[in-house]
Amino acid sequence: DVVNNSVTSRGVSLDVDFTAPMINSYDIDVFGRYLNFFSIIEEVNFDQVRYIDYNELNPKYRKLCSRLVGNICQKNQRFTQGEHNVTMEALDKAGNKAVIVEGFEFNAQ
Repeated sequence: DVVNNSVTSRGVSLDVDFTAPMINSYDIDVFGRYLNFFSIIEEVNFDQVRYIDYNELNPKYRKLCSRLVGNICQKNQRFTQGEHNVTMEALDKAGNKAVIVEGFEFNAQ
């Protein structure tokens, strides 16, 4: 301050999450216009599994799973007809992410 006084406060310890979610396994099957996704993910502070389709006119992230049931994310997602280039990733609440699959290409019929 202006009088040159200073005060030292007591320190506080915090737990900080620096680790990305662990993807133990995943499976992707395409049936016509549907993409069936199954993954086993270990993460205490899980946030979501999301995907982005780079073949869309305006690519943006879309949520697949927002919670895990027994460390499992399972989702059946419908896509429009045509070519798709999809990247999927798992995120935790601290913002750490693990790429599940990158550049998965398929043709939805």
